[in-house]
Amino acid sequence: MNDNKKEVYFSLTPKGRQIFEVHARMHVIFENRFIESMQDFSESELQGVLKFFQMIIQHNENIAKGEE
Repeated sequence: MNDNKKEVYFSLTPKGRQIFEVHARMHVIFENRFIESMQDFSESELQGVLKFFQMIIQHNENIAKGEE
């Protein structure tokens, strides 16, 4: 380790590494399930959801700027 007191170095134990790998695989499984579930929606429905979220984001940005 060097003399840099601003950085912290760590490493996982073998058990920690195993848990990390299981956790990472779970993320992939959940993401794939989510992507599959999107197939139940039409392009038009997904566009409506996108428009809704964009409106919420814009509203929140306006509030943060003090415009609303």
